[in-house]
Amino acid sequence: MLINNLNFWVKKYNRDQVDAYSRYAHALSVAAGIGAFSLFFSDGELLGIILKFTVLFLVMIILFGFGINILRKQNDD
Repeated sequence: MLINNLNFWVKKYNRDQVDAYSRYAHALSVAAGIGAFSLFFSDGELLGIILKFTVLFLVMIILFGFGINILRKQNDD
């Protein structure tokens, strides 16, 4: 749903702002990835760690894809 509305992001903001949003999404993606992989060094039940890792890993992939699609839409216009 969000990815289909990328034309709104690209047309409403100028090139520098779209680039900043893309970098922000990529930075959050890296933070989610670091958080996900650092869970393996924490104490806790294995099932809980795997569940948290899966959620953070999916967030990382979604944010990374969102940042890439914002830049792709910007370059297409």
